[in-house]
Amino acid sequence: MSTRTPSEAERAYEILDPLGRGGFGTVYRARRWSDGADVAIKILREEHLGSNESVARLEREAAVLASLAHPAIVRVHEVGRMTDGRPFLVMELLVGRDLGARVAERGRLTPSEALDILEPICAALEAAHARGVLHRDLKPANVFLDDRSVKPRGVLLDFGLAKLLDETGPGLTASRELVGTPSAMAPEQIRAEPLDPRTDVYGLGALAFFAIAGRMPFEDKPSLAVRELHLYARVPDASRVAPVPREVDAVISRAMAKRAADRFEGANAFFAALRSALGGRSAARNSALHVVAVHVAWSVPTEELATASDALLDDLDAVLTIAERILADAGARTVDRAGNALVAIVELPVGGNDERDARRTVIEMVKAAREAIDARPASDARVRVFVSMTAGDAIVEDGRLVGGSVADYAAWTAEQPEGVAIAAGVLGDE
Repeated sequence: MSTRTPSEAERAYEILDPLGRGGFGTVYRARRWSDGADVAIKILREEHLGSNESVARLEREAAVLASLAHPAIVRVHEVGRMTDGRPFLVMELLVGRDLGARVAERGRLTPSEALDILEPICAALEAAHARGVLHRDLKPANVFLDDRSVKPRGVLLDFGLAKLLDETGPGLTASRELVGTPSAMAPEQIRAEPLDPRTDVYGLGALAFFAIAGRMPFEDKPSLAVRELHLYARVPDASRVAPVPREVDAVISRAMAKRAADRFEGANAFFAALRSALGGRSAARNSALHVVAVHVAWSVPTEELATASDALLDDLDAVLTIAERILADAGARTVDRAGNALVAIVELPVGGNDERDARRTVIEMVKAAREAIDARPASDARVRVFVSMTAGDAIVEDGRLVGGSVADYAAWTAEQPEGVAIAAGVLGDE
């Protein structure tokens, strides 16, 4: 990557037509006078010249891109400053369109198309993370489909919000400033908490949902409501709107888990699980368990979430915390917890009096959990709680529910505002 004096840099290129506009810079197609090659130039807009933060962001982006030599990360050739002081960076010119434009024009991707595009993006993020760089803004507009090959090549764009994991001293963002795009922000971004590579894994889960379903997980909601949904709501199932296996839902749900500790460790691990799920191989590696499953969920009108007080949010947290503690004390293990719901299972002995006794014990345990939830202090009347039970088979991988009859929540959960909704099969032959 080279640099020039302002006058040299400005004379080296002919600025042609604009290609796109970001938060603080505009990208133009340009021609290099020396060899006639077309390139892309990102220039800080004039209204941001007086902003030290905007200038620093563009310079940071140039430095980050220069340090990340990867075929799926846009290449930067040169950095410089215009004669008026505005920084710019010269990048390779990509031919094609971004993922958002592709889906808007032709609809959702096929599973094979989604894998072809996401594989290089995941590899690029794995490489960035290895260099201590987080992207923090994984949205469809930042995934470009370069058409200069037989298959569109996925290229990761816009490291303007990138964060260095080993950064010391004051950063470019105020401590409580939200950084990212609301439709793909991880809970820790919304809360302005410490970040790590699993923050980008969350964004990858949202990207995969978009590619497969043709829309973002929490689309068409006001921005405040979207933030609350990312914090508390269960991730929708892609299999309900696209012809993909239910195992895909489990992979995306894990990638977008509310707690970073519950997500995949890295981008490559996420991609391996997604590829396996789309190929229908994930569940086949695991034998089914004979279980009773418990589903606990809360519900609050979306408009209430958008303006939720701390007291209401604390009450929502208490519902699942109480349920998980009591169920765990009684021997149940949580195999899915996402936003407003959790699922726990108890493995049953097969046949005879032992199985019947175990079923009765689980029923009493769940009733006790329901009573404790209803008796929680400072409960908010707007919060509705639903508790459901069923019996069946469960396929668990790495502690997460990925298949089996109990994974079809819609078939056995009920919005029963009081007591416990017990499916007929829970009692066995009784």
